[in-house]
Amino acid sequence: MSKYLTALLGASMLVIAAPSQAALYDITYTGVVSSGYDQTGVFLGNNTDLAGQAFTAVFTLNYPVPAGAYDFSDPTYQQLLGGDYYGSPSFLNAKITINGKTDTVSGQFYDHALNQYYPGQDYVYHVSQDYIGGPTLYKNNQIYSYIQSTNDNYLIGPDITQSLNYTADSNDFTGGYFNFSQDIDADGAYEKYAYGNLVPSNVTVSVSAVPEQSTWAMMITAFGFAGTAFRRQKPGDSRPYRNVGFKCGATTA
Repeated sequence: MSKYLTALLGASMLVIAAPSQAALYDITYTGVVSSGYDQTGVFLGNNTDLAGQAFTAVFTLNYPVPAGAYDFSDPTYQQLLGGDYYGSPSFLNAKITINGKTDTVSGQFYDHALNQYYPGQDYVYHVSQDYIGGPTLYKNNQIYSYIQSTNDNYLIGPDITQSLNYTADSNDFTGGYFNFSQDIDADGAYEKYAYGNLVPSNVTVSVSAVPEQSTWAMMITAFGFAGTAFRRQKPGDSRPYRNVGFKCGATTA
């Protein structure tokens, strides 16, 4: 076997051997704000009522969760817990859009995701929260939302990353809440303050795989290795190059 072919095959093995990456899952709730108030113009304007406004809340889940976070499951439910409250990295961030304006939560303090799979009582629930209670900075930002069905089994098992598109009916329990409150100088006056109760009507779950940086690095190294081998072919060697095709694939966890 020629040197360049050996190099290319070896490079492909490096790519194939690269570790698989967790996937990012978007859990999207849409609905209306049943009651709420915007004091500082976060979404609508200073001192405005948010009742009746449409909202979209998107929770982005990094799964499998990082080391230190909790992942509990059995045949009837799966529950994920993490953030500073549990001494682990965050795995769930969130954003909410109202009136075309979006604000975000990193999930640094508290993350909670739950799928419950009971006959006639399927339930999805997501919470992401940032909290700092220091003497010179107060911040408490959170978004949570849920849909619980009383007569539909809209889940296929408890898998928290399963694809989903469910519209609640009149018999379902739905709810949620958002809060953005921040005082950066501890003077008692909020620089950011808005809150509201949510009534979601639809929830979807979609996934997109994201390669690890190490995977991309190995791919670049692999192609560079193969290219170097090609350039080192002797100038007098008139043997034609072969087109060697190979596939690399990522398996999501």
